[in-house]
Amino acid sequence: MAWEAAIKPLFDLLYTLVGRSKDAQARAKAERELREVVRELLQESPNLTRAEFRIAVARALGITSEDLLQAEKMLKQVKAAETKKRSEAKKPTARPPRKKGSG
Repeated sequence: MAWEAAIKPLFDLLYTLVGRSKDAQARAKAERELREVVRELLQESPNLTRAEFRIAVARALGITSEDLLQAEKMLKQVKAAETKKRSEAKKPTARPPRKKGSG
């Protein structure tokens, strides 16, 4: 039992280091995903749901980089453009006036 007490701090340290390593890997992956979001938002028809999800994951991991701010700004602009495009598509088109003699 004495050897377990001596080894336990080493295992705790290893678990902590492995946890930090996984956390660092997750942060690096989220930062790569943010760069991918920016690329996707530059496309003609981006997947806004996927972009929102990736940004939310980055926020949850505590990333506060310039890439995150840029991705959020671009997402907001793309959403505004999509909303404008949809509202313009819903507007009725003007019909030519009817001729009085026919009908």
